[in-house]
Amino acid sequence: MSNIKSNDYADFLNILAKQARALSEEDIRRVLLGENELRIDIVEKKSANTNKFSPVEIDVEKILGSLNESNDRNIALDLLSPMNKKSLEVVARALDIAIQRTDKIDTLRQKIVESTVGARLRSSAIQGTKT
Repeated sequence: MSNIKSNDYADFLNILAKQARALSEEDIRRVLLGENELRIDIVEKKSANTNKFSPVEIDVEKILGSLNESNDRNIALDLLSPMNKKSLEVVARALDIAIQRTDKIDTLRQKIVESTVGARLRSSAIQGTKT
């Protein structure tokens, strides 16, 4: 005897009904006429908490601290040079930098450096102070 409860069957049928509502009228017509066959495939669902940009094992606070201490764009770029794209995206997000999926590694490095070191250097130049 099965351990499946009647509520489980009802829930399963609701899932099937939801999938059936996604079919076009033409698809339904072809299945009813026998031109097409209806098939149910069970596929593993990705975890809801799986994030496309999952945290990469980097110390973001340490990197941000180093960037804030740097007064040279080239040194800041060197600091970021060993980092891969995902790591750079994590740092960019921590800085609220707008990034695009199509941004290349060099573009991400430039954006990070310009929003930290570059912004501080520009501000100092405008204020006429040295950093």
